[in-house]
Amino acid sequence: MKEKLEAIFKIEDPADAAVEIAGLVWDKVPGGEDLTVLKDFERDILYLDLLEGQVLNGGFDQYFFNSSGEFAHETLATLQNRGLPYFADLLEKAIKLFPVLPIPKNTMIRRDAMEEVSEKVEEQWDNLDDLFYEKPHELSSAIVKIAKSYMNDF
Repeated sequence: MKEKLEAIFKIEDPADAAVEIAGLVWDKVPGGEDLTVLKDFERDILYLDLLEGQVLNGGFDQYFFNSSGEFAHETLATLQNRGLPYFADLLEKAIKLFPVLPIPKNTMIRRDAMEEVSEKVEEQWDNLDDLFYEKPHELSSAIVKIAKSYMNDF
């Protein structure tokens, strides 16, 4: 594993490196569902990867709609604990706009709740998306940093 990580750390683009790191972590999750088998830092990597990937691909709307939304509160804690206040602020604002709090873990319940999202909330999420896009792949850099810090613990 150490050799794989060392090779990944040589990748210049942090987004590409983060994808590889997250892939290594996802490989440890049986069926891609039970994150409790992971160490805390590994879950943090996946939370950041899910947030960045979903928001960059389709915004906070997509993040909450997909399975990634079940980890919104854990992701917020990760952002706060990992010293990423810019993204913590954006996610916290996006969460507060969600029609049901706490955000449901169950995907179908979460999607049903999203049907009640007003146009005004969608516009506010869009504005948060734009702010997120101002710092593309900063979370990828954080993922690489976490992986380097815990390289011997993978």
